[in-house]
Amino acid sequence: RAAESLAGAFYGVGIELGYINGTVGVVAPLKGMPAEQAGVKSGDMIIHIKDERKGLDEDTSEWTLNDAVNNIRGERGTTVTLTLLRPDEKPEPFTVDIVIDQIVIPSVELEFVEKSGKNVAHVSLSRFGERTHDEWEDIVKEILSRKSSLSGVVLDMRNNPGGFFDGAVEIASEFIDNDVVVYQQSQFTKQPFKTNGEARLADLPLVVLVNRGSASASEIVAGAL
Repeated sequence: RAAESLAGAFYGVGIELGYINGTVGVVAPLKGMPAEQAGVKSGDMIIHIKDERKGLDEDTSEWTLNDAVNNIRGERGTTVTLTLLRPDEKPEPFTVDIVIDQIVIPSVELEFVEKSGKNVAHVSLSRFGERTHDEWEDIVKEILSRKSSLSGVVLDMRNNPGGFFDGAVEIASEFIDNDVVVYQQSQFTKQPFKTNGEARLADLPLVVLVNRGSASASEIVAGAL
């Protein structure tokens, strides 16, 4: 699971799972992923799952969320059938066939927010993974293309559990010019890790958001900034 998280991709149907009225259910279908394309909606309760390839044909009433995650995932191109309840729209349970595919979850997302006459780039950084560098490059280019109209940047690392150390130095280097990001210290040595970028966003006003779920690489970036 840790490797999948850092890779930002796995095979499944694209559902964020949780409990809805005590039943395994859909907190949100991921945008553009197989479940959403099959018509699954936020709030749907999953009461039964069938996967002929696995020999699975079970109610979910005794399942944990981990059981549901493991049983909905599978091999690319195979089909899993969910029996759903949608009380507000449909009086009876109904089934949805979903073809399992690669699920890609971006580690960086950008939204431009306008409020009180100010235009702000809100950057959500959820982990420091294998795809972060390329995704970050695209986002920085978009921010720079609108730089003249921006009042600042919000770097949102709430619930970011960390990831690759080099990624932390790289992200901090966008905001800090020619300085130390972090020291690695042992009993006899103290090694500095300096910024290695062009500080492309250093002159924009910045707000950093963290919470108790921010750890590891995200703490390094937040501490440096």
